[in-house]
Order: sequence, then structure tokens, then C-alpha cells
Amino acid sequence: MNFLNNTIIYLITLLTVLIGCKNEAQTNVALLNDSKLKDTLEDANKTFINTEKQRITSYVTHHNLTMQATGTGLLYSITNATKGAMPVSNSKVTVHYTSSLLNGTLCYTTRQTGAETFRVDHDDVESGLHQGIKLMHKGEKAKFILPAHLAHGLLGDLDKIPPRSAVVYDVELISVK
Repeated sequence: MNFLNNTIIYLITLLTVLIGCKNEAQTNVALLNDSKLKDTLEDANKTFINTEKQRITSYVTHHNLTMQATGTGLLYSITNATKGAMPVSNSKVTVHYTSSLLNGTLCYTTRQTGAETFRVDHDDVESGLHQGIKLMHKGEKAKFILPAHLAHGLLGDLDKIPPRSAVVYDVELISVK
């Protein structure tokens, strides 16, 4: 009887150790896979960012544009400078704009639908548009190039702007309240 008890205890201990080792091995593999996945995603994002920068630079060069850059990656050029009011956070602005892709595909224009009004830093428009508008004075026109992260990001707008697309805006700031 003692032999049988010792054998059962031995088998239970052996199974516990084997199961425990198997779970630890699976955990290590899962952590390794997570690490590889993270590295792969980081590399893919770096490649995308570099490709996007090259495409934007090619656009600027091809169109002979002189643009300034913000720290966030927004490129802008303001024409017909005025001394009108400048929007700040919470200003209510009215704009006319045309948006297009870097390849020239027209996305949207308010020339057909009428001027758009929104509250700076609060309403649901692209973050790059909020940033760019705050660089303008009432009555000015500007060209903004929004990298994907300042435009519609990973998904696009699920209509005319594809995923991960830079967007070019030609904007006229009509009013600031």
C-alpha cells in the first residue's frame, strides 16, 4: 500500500512539473511572439512614415511650393497675408476649402456645398486643420499638407480618403468669431 501511495504521489508530482513546464514554455513563446510582433509593427510604421515623408517632399518639389513645417509634421504656406483676426482655441471659424490626395484626386470642396463653420480645437475636423487654421488671419488663403496622422489616420474617412493618406487642403479663412 505504501508503494502504491508513493507511486501515485510521484506521478502527480511528475504531471504537475510537466504541465508547469509546458505552460512556462508556452508563455515564453507567447512573449517572444509578442516581442517579434511589436518589432515588426514598429518597423512597418517607420517604413510607412519614411515613405510618406518622401511622397510629401516629392509633391512639394513637383508643385514648386515653399512651405513651412510645424513640430507635428503639418506643412503650410499662407498666401495674401492680412492683419485680420487670428483664431484661437474655441473660436468659431468659417472656411472654404478643397481637399485632395497627393496624387491630385479631389476629395471634398465647400465650393459646391457652401462654407463650413466649426469651433477650433473642439469640433470634429482633422487635427491638422485645427492646427493650420490657428496659423492664419481672417481673409488669408493657405495650403496645408496633413500627414496621415493629422488627417484621417489609419482608417481614412471610409469614403473618399483612403487609409493612411496624406491630405492637401487649400483653405480660405472667411470669418473668425
